Amino acid sequence: MRQLAAALLLIAIGFAFFRVLRARLRRAPMARPRMLAGACICLALGVVVALVFPRFVSETPGSPASTVFVIVLWAIGATLILFGLPALIATLLSPGSNRDRAEN
Repeated sequence: MRQLAAALLLIAIGFAFFRVLRARLRRAPMARPRMLAGACICLALGVVVALVFPRFVSETPGSPASTVFVIVLWAIGATLILFGLPALIATLLSPGSNRDRAEN
């Protein structure tokens, strides 16, 4: 039950971030390319930090330092993914996209 509550909380945070970014991109459509680049970089960096970097952490016998470091890397990577994915979706669905320009 706690995992479901945590998942719902993360979805709510991501959705709120999505709505804020989409409203901001409606007001400033010229920021769209910069936001798209930032979201892609944030998402890629989050995946690398969460999934690739922990493989290079050497185990230290008798010390929990490596385990703590891996958990910290997962937390940092998950946070980057949590904010990068809604930012990417908001940017792609923003009203200033090329699709909307073609219709006008």
